[in-house]
Formats: sequence, C-alpha cells, structure tokens
Amino acid sequence: MDVKEKNGKQARRLRWKAGAGRKRKKLRAPLQWKRIWWWALLLLSMVVVLGGFMLGTVVPKRYDFKAGDVATQSISAPRDVEDTVTTQLWRQNARDGVAEVYKRDESVATRVITNIGSFFLRCRMAAEEVTLWKKNNGETGPVNLSSLDAETSDSIAKTLYDNLWQDEPDLLQLVLNSTPERIGQLSTKVQAQAQAELDNGVTQSQVSDACRGIFTELSMLGFELLEARLGYVAAQQYLTANRMPDPESTELARKKAEESVQPAMFRMGQRIVTEGEVMSQAQIEVLRTLGLLSENGKGDWRLDTGLLLLVVMVVGMIALYIAYFEKDMLSSPSQCVLLCVIITLAMALSFLLMRVSTPLALSGVLIGALLVACLLHSRMAIIVGGMLSILSGLMATGADSLFNADMMVYVAAGLLSSMMGVYVLNKQVQRHKVFESGIGMGVVGSLIYVAAGLMTAGVWQDILIDALTALGAGLISAAFALGTLTVWEAVFDVVTPMKLMDIANPDRPLLKRLVSEAPGTYSHSIAVANLAERACEVIGANALLVRVGAYYHDVGKLRRPIFFVENLLGRENPHDRLTPDISRQVILMHVTDGVALAQKNRLPKVIQDIIQQHHGTTLISYFYYKAKKQAEAKGETVDENLYRYPGPRPQTKEAAILMLADSVEAAVKAMNNPAREQVEERVRAVIRAKMEDNQLVDCHLTLRELEQITVAFMGTLRGFYHERIAYPAGSLPAEEERLEEGEAAST
Repeated sequence: MDVKEKNGKQARRLRWKAGAGRKRKKLRAPLQWKRIWWWALLLLSMVVVLGGFMLGTVVPKRYDFKAGDVATQSISAPRDVEDTVTTQLWRQNARDGVAEVYKRDESVATRVITNIGSFFLRCRMAAEEVTLWKKNNGETGPVNLSSLDAETSDSIAKTLYDNLWQDEPDLLQLVLNSTPERIGQLSTKVQAQAQAELDNGVTQSQVSDACRGIFTELSMLGFELLEARLGYVAAQQYLTANRMPDPESTELARKKAEESVQPAMFRMGQRIVTEGEVMSQAQIEVLRTLGLLSENGKGDWRLDTGLLLLVVMVVGMIALYIAYFEKDMLSSPSQCVLLCVIITLAMALSFLLMRVSTPLALSGVLIGALLVACLLHSRMAIIVGGMLSILSGLMATGADSLFNADMMVYVAAGLLSSMMGVYVLNKQVQRHKVFESGIGMGVVGSLIYVAAGLMTAGVWQDILIDALTALGAGLISAAFALGTLTVWEAVFDVVTPMKLMDIANPDRPLLKRLVSEAPGTYSHSIAVANLAERACEVIGANALLVRVGAYYHDVGKLRRPIFFVENLLGRENPHDRLTPDISRQVILMHVTDGVALAQKNRLPKVIQDIIQQHHGTTLISYFYYKAKKQAEAKGETVDENLYRYPGPRPQTKEAAILMLADSVEAAVKAMNNPAREQVEERVRAVIRAKMEDNQLVDCHLTLRELEQITVAFMGTLRGFYHERIAYPAGSLPAEEERLEEGEAAST
C-alpha cells in the first residue's frame, strides 16, 4: 500500500468520524434522558447504601418483654417519648376533679318569692278575719277553727286552701291567733332569706339546707319557734332550685382540664426501665411506642422514616451542589461513581471504627473529605465532610442518644477538621501537603474535644484520651490517602497533581522522544506551556494540568516530524512537493496520532482530551486556500469541512487556553521583529478569530477571562523559540489571513 492510498484511507476515516460526530449531536435529547436516568439510579443507590448504614446502626435493639417481667437490663429512651398510660391516668384524674357546672334560672327567684308572698298573704287575710270575728263577738282569748261560726270558718278555709294545715294544726292555730302585722313581718323576713339563698344559687340537693337555713335565721331574729317553723314550712313548700346542671358546659370544662394536663414524657436518655425492676404496663407501652419490643416485628416507623428522610436530604444537597457549582461532573460518570465510592468507604470505616472509639471514628470522615479534596474538588470536600460528619455522628452516638451533646461534638470535630484539611491542602496534592493536612485535621479535632471537655467539666484523663485519639484520626486519614492515591488514580483515571508531575518528568519516554526526534516541536511545546500556565493562573484554572497537556499536545508529530516546519532545521519543506490534499491529511493525522500515542503510553484521559481538542474544528487555512486556488483554476470546488480538524472543540477552560496559547505562539513566531503593539494586535486577532470561528463556545470562558488571558499572554511573550513561515501581508483575503495566522503557521 503506497503512501497516497494510506493517507486516503485515513482521510476517509476522519470524514466518517466527523459525520458520526454530527449524528451524535442529533441524538443529544435521548442521551440527555439516559443521563438523567443514570443520575437518578446513582442517587437512589446512594440513598439505599447510606440508609442501610444508618438503619443498621442507629435503629435500637428490640426486646421481648411484657408487663410483670423482671427487666434483665436497663433501657433508656432514644428520643423523647410520651408515657401514654400515665398521661391518660393524669387526664382522667383532671377530668374527674372538675365539678359539675350549673346555670342559673333567673325566673325561679321571682316565682318563689311571689309564691311565698302569696302564702303569707293568705295567712294574713285569715288572721284579719279572726281578728274581726273576735271584735264582733267580744272574744279576746285564743281561738281555733272549730270555735268560729260556720260562715267565718268556711271563709278562712277557703282563704287557707293549702293541705298543709291538716298536717300542721299547731301552725294553723298560730295563724288564727296571730296579728296581721306579725304575719307581715314574718313574710318579709322569709322572702328576704329566700331571696338571699336564691341569689347565692340553690341546687336541687341544696333546697333542704336552704330551708333549714331560713328556719335558723328566723330563730336568730327573735321569732318564736312556731313562727320560725311556719317560715320553714313556707320555704319548704315553695323554695325550688334555681341552679340547674349544664351538661354542655360541664363537658367543656372537663375537656379543658383534660387538655391542660401536660403529657407524661420520657426525655431522650432518661431511664425507662432499670435492671431488676418489675415492668409495669405503662413501661411496656412506652417501649412499644418506641418500637423497642420485638412483638410482630414492628419497629419505630418514625425513627426509620426520619433517618431515611435525613439521608435523602443529604444526598439531595450533594446533587444540587454538583448541579449548580460542579457542572463538569455531570458529564463525567467516572467522577460521580468515584464520589459515591469515597462516601461509601468513609461511612464503612466510620461504622467499623466507632466500635473502638468515637473520636477514632472521625478517621472515616476525614479520609472521605481528604480523598475528595485530592481526587475531585476542594469545595466539594467541605460539603462531603459536613455530610459525613452528620451521618456518621448519628451512627457513632447510637440510637440512645440522637442529637445529644456527644453527637454535636463529633459533628463539629468532623466538619471543622475537614475544613482545616482542605485549607492546608490548598489544591496542592503533594505528599508533604497531604501529610500536613492530616496533622492540621488532627490538631483541630483534638482541640474540639478539649474545648467540649472543658465546657462539660469532663474528667481530665478522658479529655486527654479523646484529644489524642482525634489527633491520631487525622494522621491515619493522611496515611490512608497517601497510601491509596495510586489505586484511585488507576481505577478511576483520576489525575492528581502528583500524577501530573510524574508524567511531566522529562525522563518519560514520549518527552525523551520529542527532545531527540522532534526538538522544534518540543521547544514549541515548552513555549506553549509557559503561555498557557500563566493564563490559567490568572483566571484560576488548573495551571499544572495545562502545562502537562502542553508538553504532550503535539506528541502526534513524532510519527512524521519533518512534515512540521519547526523540525525542518533548514531542510527543504516536504509540503512544497505535496498536493494540498496530502498535506491536509498529514497535518490532520498529528491529532489522531497523538491520541493513539497517548493511549499506548497510558496517559490520563484528560491529557488525551487536550490532545484531541487542542485544534478543535479549526480550518487548516493555508492548505485550504491553496487547494481552493488550484480548484478554482480548474473550475472545481473544495469542501471546506475536509480541511477542518475533526475536533471536538475545547470542552474545558484548560483545553481552550491551550488552543489559544498554541495559536498565539505560532502566530507571534511568524512575525519578523514585531513591536509590542504589533504583538498585542496579533494576539488579539488570533483570539478574535477563534471566537468568530465558534471554537470557544463549549469551554465556558467569559469575555472577562479572555481579556485576562490576553494580558497574561502579553506578559509571557518574551522571545521566539523557532522559525515560522511568514506570509506576506495582503497575500490572502482579510478573513483568510486572520484564520491563517492562528493555525496554518503551525505547519
């Protein structure tokens, strides 16, 4: 197979890839749904795993007790719980203690007073008739009804129509022989006493007492016994209750009394049952409410639901944080899985170590936060540290002491220690920085335990043990992170600064080959690295990543180094003897060859992406316009897409900055003794050309950042490192010249 046929096949392969890329864009919507389902499955898995840890640790032990059993161990309340049996007893006592409520009938008093007045009025009329009879008959002594004439006797009988006179002859005799004035006085006093009793309110059961009270009061006022007796009989005859039971008001009062009773509570940590105690039904009901009885396999659904809800909220907050502040992770399944594995590992370590010592269980939290800071993002490490502190704090303190002081100390130690570890690390994942981070976390954790011990007046020996254990937890986390970083990097293809520094070593095979086989390309790569690194530092991007990426971005030129002008070293340019189509294929292949070499030498995926994206879909303008002129002379056309790199366009800020640095370095080197103003104009022209060619639409660079990058480039450009082809001004149209300045010079 000759070179031309081979290059033709490579060109067709590139065109197919470009077409496949366009097809993939059409499938974006289905892929988005797949990504959503993938994320949902991942979040659900995290909820299940973390929920399993929580339910397996925090859910308390269950007992097989019943009323009357002797408790074989003491049991404390894992949370506040109501003693329903005692509460019900207290409420019933409060209800029973409320007296019946009465309502007063105001019409009764009027009726009673009227009836009593009417009774004594008849007595007075009878006394007047007897007085008149005595006067007419000259009688002066006592009389009785039989001694009167028939007409007077009948008249008095009609006046005194009450049957009581038949049973009270003494009272009848009193009325017949009393004066109307005396009876009037007696009537007034009886009515007054009856009114007083009714004003105070008289119930049905108090009527007899009220009548006796009237009798006593009349006796004390100087009335004779029979007169008082007459008043008593009148009251007994007509006095009725004016305070009636009010069932509705009574029930309302009893309900208020019942509701005013505070529930009998066992507070969290309070002893419910003491070992050796005979258990009451009230205690059994409390244990049943807490789900601590094994009967029917029922648990405390509120505790289980609360734990799961807490886990859902924690996992949801992590997901929201990623969605808003770490969007790059959404398109990186490996990073998401890595995060989930780290969280699961941290929870498992906390679960195991808490059986040894609660402060030692901090190791799980600190390991999780430190690994996230080393392998993913520093800000996320703080979020994960707080999440792990809360969940493992619940696990460490157990079901009997949820949200108590010990848990608060544990959460504070975990969160603040994680923050200190991230601050000390400061994105510098180097061995000594990781070790210093572990020391910082241990010191903060130990100080938290010392502070808590001082505030709670703890025993000095216990305070010292907890502080030293927390310090050891920080050292253990650093040792674990350092010992396992290589494993994480290999399994999840994570690039840490330590790994980047390792592959940036000049003794690496590919870099040694660049030095010996393509020295011009190596020099160009060093210059691009200097430009790109400074630009990344200015805008806060990953400067070390872009430097290493710059070292390898043109490694594909090792396949055909002499086809690139920086490696000619005064020799004849082979492109002068090739058609534009063949030159195009050679230039295009340095990207795919670079990716292939990177894969063969096991460079990280992020470096491979930078190699693949460092030209984006830029037009190879020099050979395109050369081919276009030749085709126009023959009356033919040239497909511009064939002269564009297959891409994709830069997807990250680092890849975009490398693209700009590569183009800027090439364009400036092509200038002959330029002035500072000319260099700045050329730099801005290159960046503007990339923007107009839509090469920066996927990398999230802002206009402000582009301006900062421009200034950084200007500050770094100090000299030229190798010769470039300089094209005469005006030899190409303005648009073509602008694109050519950014890319064609690199050939």
